[in-house]
Amino acid sequence: MIKENVNVLISRTSTEGDPILESFLSFLANDMQQHPDKLQPLTASMRRSAESLVESVEIDFGAPLLDEDE
Repeated sequence: MIKENVNVLISRTSTEGDPILESFLSFLANDMQQHPDKLQPLTASMRRSAESLVESVEIDFGAPLLDEDE
């Protein structure tokens, strides 16, 4: 197995105002940097499996969010 350097960049502007999300993303970034051997590439099979989970889901990105969804 060939190990490659893993660079992780998390933009703080995308998590501003959400300390829980920022903490979680920092945890993920640190874990990926400390344990790159645990990372697995996304295979074609994994992608097809994920796509099959949402193939019948319809999303209207123009629809307004409900108050509890914001």
